Amino acid sequence: MAPARVHASGRQDILRGMRDHGIPLTAENYSVWQEYHEASDTKLRRAIDILLSNGRIPDQTALHRLYARHCAPVQETAALRDIAQRALETLHLVTGMLGDMQGAATEYGESLRSAEAGMATTAAETGSGPTILKPLLERLAGETRDMIRHSKTLVRRLTQSSERIEELEQFLSEARREAATDPLTGLANRRAFDTALREAAADAMNTGRPLAVLIADVDHFKAVNDRWGHDTGDAVLRMVAGCLTQAVRGRDIVARHGGEEFSVILPETPVDGAEAVAENLRKSVSQTHLALEASNTVLTVTISVGVTVYEAGEKLTDTLARADRALYRAKQNGRNQTAVVGQNG
Repeated sequence: MAPARVHASGRQDILRGMRDHGIPLTAENYSVWQEYHEASDTKLRRAIDILLSNGRIPDQTALHRLYARHCAPVQETAALRDIAQRALETLHLVTGMLGDMQGAATEYGESLRSAEAGMATTAAETGSGPTILKPLLERLAGETRDMIRHSKTLVRRLTQSSERIEELEQFLSEARREAATDPLTGLANRRAFDTALREAAADAMNTGRPLAVLIADVDHFKAVNDRWGHDTGDAVLRMVAGCLTQAVRGRDIVARHGGEEFSVILPETPVDGAEAVAENLRKSVSQTHLALEASNTVLTVTISVGVTVYEAGEKLTDTLARADRALYRAKQNGRNQTAVVGQNG
């Protein structure tokens, strides 16, 4: 998916909002206000709206916490920090250019007023003789040419800066996307899963609709690595990821939970529906074969799946702990199967 672009009008709205609320222009604060402006993170928007509705402006400590929770990757890379700083420097450059343009316009206006006053005085003294007015008109024409040339230069530089900002914003969006993606499988990583689960739980609380969580584990994965090597193990993980992705619906979220574990978020899905989805996932993996060309072997793996449903108001760590217990039960019962654990199970 291509990273989202923030158009010039959007940037102006973001900067205007920061200025109106007295938010200092830093790379972190700009990221927070961009997320707030685009409403791409409902929890961040809700947190800021609550502060603003109470007549409070987020201070720098609150903004830093919002950035760390909603905008920053788990381990912010030096490259991302560099991109953010370059974007901030460009924003400062554009601000300076706008200041230059305002200064030039002010100077030009003063020249016009001076010329107008001079012409009025000369006209009164000489009866508006065109020969005497000629130097003033030439001065006015020269000022006009200088203003036009200066404006063209500024417009060109502003256009170049705007293009650079768009490029940097693309880099930032791509860096954020990569920070939330497992590089091996292309699935959401654990950080993205945790964020998506918090949002899904909030929606379930607001709507009263069910929310199911699955945790799946590749059976005997260590044996695969030991016998066939880690390259084959990686190929198995990619194959399983593909099976899981193809077997879920559009709103469902599949993530690599860690190691050979995968997790699935199923919004608006009751326990019986979640169990049916888990069975479809399990069968899809077991019926998919991986050809090992080097050894002329066809490899088949299976998964065990734990199923649970989020109970409104509970801690998400409790939900995940139940899903883990369900997975452990599936493993204990012989693997390659699905187990369900409810709140009392």
